[in-house]
Amino acid sequence: MNNREIFKELLKHRKLANKRSLAYGSEQKAKLFMYIIGGIIAFYLLFASIMFAMLVNDDRHLHPAAFLLAGAPLIFAIDFMMRFISQQTPSQLIKPYLILPIPRYLCIDTFIYRSIFNLENFSWMIMLVPYAIMSIVFRNGIFTALAFLLAYQLIIYTCSQFYLICRSFLKDSIAYIVLPIVFVALMALPGIVPELSIEHFFKFYYAFGDGLMNGNLLYWAILVALLCLSIFVNRKVQYNHVMAEASRLTTTKINHLSSFSFFDKLGEIGEYMKLEMKLILRNKQPRSSLILIWSCVIIMWLSYSIFMPNAADIYGNTGNFFWCFYCFAFPGIITLQRLMAYEGNYIDCLMVHHENLLKLFTAKYYFYTIVLILPFIMGIISVIAGESWTLLMVIACLLYTAGPIMCMTFFLCLFNKNTMPLDASFAHHTGADMKWLPNVLMMGAIGLPVLICWILTSLLSGNISYIVISVLSVPFILCHRIWLRYIYRRFMAIRYENMEGLRSSR
Repeated sequence: MNNREIFKELLKHRKLANKRSLAYGSEQKAKLFMYIIGGIIAFYLLFASIMFAMLVNDDRHLHPAAFLLAGAPLIFAIDFMMRFISQQTPSQLIKPYLILPIPRYLCIDTFIYRSIFNLENFSWMIMLVPYAIMSIVFRNGIFTALAFLLAYQLIIYTCSQFYLICRSFLKDSIAYIVLPIVFVALMALPGIVPELSIEHFFKFYYAFGDGLMNGNLLYWAILVALLCLSIFVNRKVQYNHVMAEASRLTTTKINHLSSFSFFDKLGEIGEYMKLEMKLILRNKQPRSSLILIWSCVIIMWLSYSIFMPNAADIYGNTGNFFWCFYCFAFPGIITLQRLMAYEGNYIDCLMVHHENLLKLFTAKYYFYTIVLILPFIMGIISVIAGESWTLLMVIACLLYTAGPIMCMTFFLCLFNKNTMPLDASFAHHTGADMKWLPNVLMMGAIGLPVLICWILTSLLSGNISYIVISVLSVPFILCHRIWLRYIYRRFMAIRYENMEGLRSSR
C-alpha cells in the first residue's frame, strides 16, 4: 500500500470506530438526547445571529464583519472548552497502530487532518452564515462575506489544534492547565494594558477584523501563520507523546500515607471512608480531577463573590443563588457522577460480603457531605465581607446539596457500567460513555432549585425562597439511610448486568 491508500484506510477506520465500541447499540437514546441538545444549541446560535444582525444593521457606522470578528477571542475560548466533552487526542487514538509497519508520522497526519476537517469545526457556521447573509452580503458584497467566513474558519481550525496541544500536555500533568490560562491572558492583554477596559479590548480586535476585511495581507499572514504554527507544533507534540506511550516503563512509587486512624471510631463505615481517601490520594485520575474541580470552584467564588461588589445588581437574587449553589454542587456532581466507575477495578472484592456496597455508599455520602464544609466556609467569608450572598442563601445551598443533589447523584451508580482506569490521566475521559438519563437527572438536579428560587423570588422574596428550599432538603438528609438502601437494592437487582459491563471495560 502506498501512503495515499494508507491514509484513506486510516480515515475509514476512524469512521468505523464507534461501531467497535462496547457501548454501541445500547446508547441509541443517548444519541437522541444529544440530537435534542444539539438542536437547542443550534436554535440559540441562530437566535444570536439574528440579534447581532439587528444590532449591526441599526448602526451604519459599524463594519458588520469587523464587529463580529471583535468577539473572536470569546468564541475561541468557548469553542476550546466545549471540545473537552468529546474530542480525543491523536496520541490516544494511534496506539493500536503502533505495531503495524506503517509510517508513524503518516498516522499522526491522518488524525490531524481528521481533527481539522470534521463537522464539529463547522458548527459555528450555524451562527456565522445567517449573520453574513443578513448583514454583510447586502452592505459589503458576497466576497467580503466569504472572507469573513474564511477568517472565522481559520480561527476555529487554530483552536482545534491548540486544544489538542493542551490536552496532550494535560495527560502528562494537571499543572499544564496554566497553558490555556496564559494563552487566554495574552488574548485579553489589549483590554488590560495600558488600563483595564473592555472597550479597548473590543476596539483592538475590531481594528484587526477591519484590517482583514480591507484585504490587509499582513493581518491575513498573521492568521495563516498562527494556524500553520499550531499544526506544526501539534504534529511534533503528538509524535513525541506517541513515542513516549510506546516506550513507557511502568514504575511503582511507594507513597507513605496517613493511616487516617480518626475514622476508626466509625467502624466499617470508617474503613470505607479510609478507602475513599486513599482512592483520591494514591491514584492519578481521581487526584487530578479533584484538583481541577476545586480550582474551578475557587476561581468562580473569587470572580462572583469577592471581585464583584455589585453582583447583586448585575445578576439579581436568582443569579447570585445560582453561583452560590454552583460552588456547593459542582464538586459533588462531577465526582459522584463516576460512582462505581473507579470501583469497577475491584468490584469482585466488594461483592464478597453481604451489604458491602451499602456500607460503601454510606461512607461516600458521609465523606462528600463533610467535604461541603469547604464551600460553606467560602460562603461564610462572602457573607462576612458583606457581598451579594446571604447566610440563608448559603445554608439553603448546603442543605440542598447534601440532600436532593446527593440523592440524585447516587442513583447514577445504577447506570455506570464502564470502568475508569485509576492511573489514567485527567484527559483520558471524553464523555463518550455518558448516558442520556444521568444527564437528564443532573440537569434537573441543578435546574430545579434555581427555578424554585426564581418563582418564589418573583412572587414573594429571596429569603422565603431560601427557607422553602431548605425545608424541602432536610427530609432527604434525615432519610439518607432509606434512599441509600433503596439504591443498594436496585443495584443488587441488576448486579450481574452491571458487573459484566464493569469487567469487560477494564
